[in-house]
Amino acid sequence: MNYQKSLKLIQKYSECPNCGNDKVGNGQGTLDINDDTFIRTCKCGCTVKVKGDENKCTY
Repeated sequence: MNYQKSLKLIQKYSECPNCGNDKVGNGQGTLDINDDTFIRTCKCGCTVKVKGDENKCTY
């Protein structure tokens, strides 16, 4: 995933869309960016997955 798209997604999902938590690490949530996948998880159980141009958000 290119850095421009990654940066936009980081800004969009810097806060959990479910509970508003803005922390990652230490059990608060995770942020994983790979070649074509962006995954942001939260301690509340919310997971945001973006693969290519697909958005999938689960709570």
